[in-house]
Amino acid sequence: MEPWTIILPAAGSGLRFGGDVPKQYRHLRGISLISYSVRTALSMPEVGHVIIAINPEHRAMCEHALSSQHLQSDRVLIVEGGTERQQSIHAALQHAVISDSSLVFVHDAVRPFATFDLYRRVGLAAMEHGAAIPGLAVRDTIKSVFDGGIVEATLPRSVLRAVQTPQCFRAGVLRSAYAHAAELGITATDDASLVEAIGIPVLCVEGDERNIKVTTPLDLLIAEAFLAV
Repeated sequence: MEPWTIILPAAGSGLRFGGDVPKQYRHLRGISLISYSVRTALSMPEVGHVIIAINPEHRAMCEHALSSQHLQSDRVLIVEGGTERQQSIHAALQHAVISDSSLVFVHDAVRPFATFDLYRRVGLAAMEHGAAIPGLAVRDTIKSVFDGGIVEATLPRSVLRAVQTPQCFRAGVLRSAYAHAAELGITATDDASLVEAIGIPVLCVEGDERNIKVTTPLDLLIAEAFLAV
């Protein structure tokens, strides 16, 4: 079987988190958030390479984060990302190793608790269907609201999912989606949206409630609480 490739977009500045250190390099129990993601990726035998797309100004931080956890490896490739997440992933997709990959995963570098089981659940679904994402049923009532704050509609929870990463795609599918987006100037908040735009159905499988995204200092406290259990 051709190896899997995992892309970690990590070029962001983490403005919503605050402070001088981008959130992907913040520490959780003495280990940077990005190191958790890389460590999990490297522990899976199916994974041939992990591509990290970074801000070139943060290269020293990234290399230190990896070396401090003994994660520097010829399986870990660092490329220059862009100012937007989509630009970073597009840059990673240009790497030669993508051509040798059966599946490409895209995972938020600041989701430190993605498990082997989650990766494999999403990967097996993508192998069969071409594209798969993890999602959780929505518990709260969701409303669409106009700019002025007036409620437009109440959306049915039964068909809504809060989507996570890793998202997984056959390599050719994701490259085609990104080429199409670049040609038409399409931007999206996740990769599945770009795949949907080229008419490929995306299968949503069960996500993981512990697979939180660390976006604010409160999220980091929640992550600390998970580790304490």
